[in-house]
Parts: sequence; C-alpha cells; structure tokens
Amino acid sequence: MRTIHKFPIQISGGDFIIPLSGECQVLDVQVQQGVPMMWVELDPDAEKMPTTFAVFPTGGEIDDEWVHLATFQMHGGELVWHLYWRSMS
Repeated sequence: MRTIHKFPIQISGGDFIIPLSGECQVLDVQVQQGVPMMWVELDPDAEKMPTTFAVFPTGGEIDDEWVHLATFQMHGGELVWHLYWRSMS
C-alpha cells in the first residue's frame, strides 16, 4: 500500500539526503508556513535508499548529474528556488 509523506527541503548549503523507496513519486513542492516541503507518494514498507537532493537559485550553475523536480517561490516571489535530485543513470 502506498501513502503520502511530507519532507522538509533544505535550502542552506549543498545537497541533502532523504531516504526514499525506488518506486516513489514526487507529487508536489510548496512552501508551508514558511518552510519548503516536498510531498512524496511511496510504499512505506519498501526498502529505502538514500536519495540526494539539492536546491539551486535562479542563475545558479548546475552539473549534468542533477535532474529537475520542481520550482518553488518564497517571500511572495522574491526568491525562486529549483529542486533537483541526483540522476542515478
């Protein structure tokens, strides 16, 4: 059975890891009460693997290993961030 889980997104400094199952699906990224959050549908009983994410600002340099997931805004649109995860291929 699959369920939806919510994870905070780290903006400050480098990449970060969230353990996720291989069959997960990122549903959405939004700011909730001032904190960027990611909602993911996954099987909670499936084996979890460390999954690496990073947030880049508009105009930031991005290596080819990263795959775009979502874009979100903060502070009324003054800040625009782009969430990526590391390609496993």
